[in-house]
Amino acid sequence: MAAAAADRSESVRDDLRRFLRGATHETRLSQQELTHTALKLLRSLPAARQAGLEYLSTVLGECTAQFVTQLEEGDTPEGAAAAAGGEDDLVAEIGATLSSLLEAAPAGWVPLISAWALELLGRLSARYAARAHVPHSAGLNDSVQLWLCCPATRALVTVTVQCVRRDTDVCIKPLLETSATYTPHFDWVVAHIGSCFPGTIIERVLAVGLREFCAQKPTDAGELSGQLNSVVSILGHLADRNSSEICEALKALFQESVGPPESPGAPPSTSATTGGGSSSEETRLATVPFLLHLASLSPMLLITLSTEIAKTVTAQQLAVVAEQLPSWIPRHFGTTESLLSLAVHLVLGPSTRSMAREMQLGCERGAITLLQLLLRAADHGESVGRAAEHLLERVLSELQRLVFDCQPGSAPDVPLLTALPDALPQLAAHLSADDQRARRCVQLLATAATARGPSAAAHTLSRLLERPELRLATPLRMLRALESNFPTVFVEAFRHASAESAAPERVLRSVVRLLRWERRQQAGAWLQTPLAGAVSECAPLLAERLTELGTADAAIEALALLELPDSLAGSRQLSLADSVVGYLFYCLRRGDRPAAMLRRTRLAQQLLARLAGQPVCLPAVLRALLHAALQPHLAPLLGASEGRPPPGPASRSLLEENRLHWRIVTVPQAHTTVFHAGVIGEGRRPDAAPPVLPPAAARLNCELVVETVSRCLAAARSPDDAARTLALLLVEFISPDVMFNGLPWPEEEFMKVTMERDLKMRRFFDDHPLSWCLLELVARRPPAICYCSVLLRALAATLIQHWSSTQESLASKCSSQLEVTERLLYVMALGRLLPPPLTLIPEMLASLTSHEVYLLLTDVWAYMRDTVPTPAAFTLDANGVTSRSFPPLESRFTTNLLLVLQNNVAKLGHLFPQVRAAIANDQARNGIPVGLERDMAIMRERERERERDREGREGM
Repeated sequence: MAAAAADRSESVRDDLRRFLRGATHETRLSQQELTHTALKLLRSLPAARQAGLEYLSTVLGECTAQFVTQLEEGDTPEGAAAAAGGEDDLVAEIGATLSSLLEAAPAGWVPLISAWALELLGRLSARYAARAHVPHSAGLNDSVQLWLCCPATRALVTVTVQCVRRDTDVCIKPLLETSATYTPHFDWVVAHIGSCFPGTIIERVLAVGLREFCAQKPTDAGELSGQLNSVVSILGHLADRNSSEICEALKALFQESVGPPESPGAPPSTSATTGGGSSSEETRLATVPFLLHLASLSPMLLITLSTEIAKTVTAQQLAVVAEQLPSWIPRHFGTTESLLSLAVHLVLGPSTRSMAREMQLGCERGAITLLQLLLRAADHGESVGRAAEHLLERVLSELQRLVFDCQPGSAPDVPLLTALPDALPQLAAHLSADDQRARRCVQLLATAATARGPSAAAHTLSRLLERPELRLATPLRMLRALESNFPTVFVEAFRHASAESAAPERVLRSVVRLLRWERRQQAGAWLQTPLAGAVSECAPLLAERLTELGTADAAIEALALLELPDSLAGSRQLSLADSVVGYLFYCLRRGDRPAAMLRRTRLAQQLLARLAGQPVCLPAVLRALLHAALQPHLAPLLGASEGRPPPGPASRSLLEENRLHWRIVTVPQAHTTVFHAGVIGEGRRPDAAPPVLPPAAARLNCELVVETVSRCLAAARSPDDAARTLALLLVEFISPDVMFNGLPWPEEEFMKVTMERDLKMRRFFDDHPLSWCLLELVARRPPAICYCSVLLRALAATLIQHWSSTQESLASKCSSQLEVTERLLYVMALGRLLPPPLTLIPEMLASLTSHEVYLLLTDVWAYMRDTVPTPAAFTLDANGVTSRSFPPLESRFTTNLLLVLQNNVAKLGHLFPQVRAAIANDQARNGIPVGLERDMAIMRERERERERDREGREGM
């Protein structure tokens, strides 16, 4: 063993002598031989380690110089690395040897190799930083990629990473010291190592930056040391893959600065241990200014601080920051104005014109988060609240300056300005408050909307209208701020919300609140444009919303509060009328409580009455009402029986129906089972009958529709013309054709010709009780009832036919027919188609026989035949009262009436004086002095003639 040791010693001495002679050029040796010798000495002779590393530095330096020379000649980094040739193999051997040494004895080799490698990397980076293709202005990512293409620097970085992996604590100190010496050229090394060990490197880099920030002299915010720029570059390089570690490190740094001060006996924090001559308290006070300066230098760090830290700040932490604020000036900020300017810049955000879209969105989110932080801070204690209010005012002032200094048609590149219109959900809580915060929010939103033009202004206002939970003052303030620049902003906002909003009902609720406020207040001095006038231009949009279930109630309330413009086109009026009528019947159909239904129908009636005041719209309103009321699916709401399917046959079992076919011969490959949706021989099964309304509900609905029609007639400029239109519409809807629709009444024999159509009209009246109500409404406005002569004639013809052929002796036993007869004669009397004696007939019918009713109806028919019901028979006096002067009433029209009274004097005696007085008045008015005795004699004679004729017919 002694001999082997002696041989190894002799070999080492030979290697040492060869290395010294070659290094001093006494012996001519190649670089490869010297490198091999140096690596042998590095492994075997501790005393020669420094000399060996120094020579390796020379070799690696020459390799780097050759790489940079190739770059200067215009070669690419990859081409320059390939041109190294043999040097690449030599560098690979150096890296492999150093790696084996680190693996064999890390405790002894890590401090030595790490310090040497870091120092060499720093020298090489600084030496060649000014050479071609390695400019200082190049990005850190570019620098990392460039230096990693160089075989020498790549080998050194690889060895350094291995050292850090084996002993991080030993390597961090020389890394940071070298970084401080060769910054910013050494930043790429720190960035690359940090990507391998993000947690440790990020924390140490921030600590070094904070130490340098504490050590700098009091200066203004713009005069920062280069170390801060290095910190920003390194963190920016690590942000792509290690953003979460950066966020956690920044959070920890902030939490430590605003936490309770450390006690004297507590172990020092990380920042304190790296602070050199700075005390822990000084470091704690400098942390927030340090973070503010970092955020001003890096949009990435600003996004991290704003989106991850600002939203978690508590009231206690804000109070601590407020206490630290006086110590920042002039230590870290030259003046208060410098601090305010920096804070305003951070809230507004950096220019994003050249950023990627993801970074732009991050800056916008960060700006909104910082704004929310200021708004929350304004609601805290006195010192914090005053500072936040002052900063908010400065932000608003700067934002307005940027907007109004900008060229027309363009908007300043400010993230806060871009993000504000879409930040209403985040600002909703502040907008709901009734304090300075809400006013500031509205001013900020209005400024942002003004910068982006009229469409953005309309969009912003529409978003506010979508939130009826906000205080009413919020949209009003916004409207007042925008209407000076955009006079039609409210109209455009309402149109935008109606077309694109996901919650149109909420928009309409907000509009109704504004219209009610305007009606209660004198808004002329507060708003330049009345809201009602603006919304009136959107009446067609409101009409469309009437057809949607979710927005109908709010739309009708809004329309009821408007003054419809005179410029509204006729087609728009007709469309609006149809929509309101549809809403009216929707209210009747949905079965609300009576109070709610009445309130909504009153709004529809009010709106229809206003529409009926327009001559062009009146016929359309009446037609729409009648058309809807007589529709089969709506008529049952008014007590009609037409829309209800007749009761079908009893349901039959499908099995039983199949058994009916048991005698059928079974055909191969044929079906012998019947499947169908109806009943064989009966057609398709009838639809399920709609629910039958209680009579009280049907009557209420009918009264509401009649009241609506009546209000429309009263609102018309000429109520008589409106009643005539209604009468003609009734004839149009009820009469099955246009034949025989004239005013004169024919002879009784002509009933045989028109009996079929008369029965159809009679059936219509029986199925639709509303038609009687409308006929009475027309009768109250003579002479309009004259245009319904065909309807009255049809009813009278069917009644005469019934009473002439009924087998019942007493009229009271035919209750339905008797009711129709009484109602018909009442309508004719109400419309002044019958003279006074005949107007008393309805009161007698219940006590008469069927034949007596027939006699009276024939007298009425005869009178209507001889006295044509024409509007020309009516006159209008100076007071606007319509009257009719009847011609002399011949005795043949009253003879039967007097005989009936005589035969039923026990029951109808109380009516005889009235009948006789009416006849006497008519005779006196027309100068026909006929006594009572003569009339009675004539009546008795005619009655005897009728008795003889009846007996003769019976005898035959």
